[in-house]
Amino acid sequence: PPAQPCAGPRLVERVQAGESVGLSFYAPILNLQPPGALCADLKPGLDAVLLKALRLRVDETGLLDAAPGYETFKDMAAALEPLA
Repeated sequence: PPAQPCAGPRLVERVQAGESVGLSFYAPILNLQPPGALCADLKPGLDAVLLKALRLRVDETGLLDAAPGYETFKDMAAALEPLA
């Protein structure tokens, strides 16, 4: 059977745009899994912070997709603070 897709449409579009200008190293991101899928004991909420730092999110269908990231490190630190 074909592999289940891991990436949403915006992420696929970004990777294809990068590949069209020779950035072939973008392709592996299409096979990423959310951090929580790789580390079951990850603190609740940390998964979303890590993904947002990479400008990714899990969409409503469960696929990783492109999303806005943090504007500043201060914003990311504020998101991490309640998890400490």
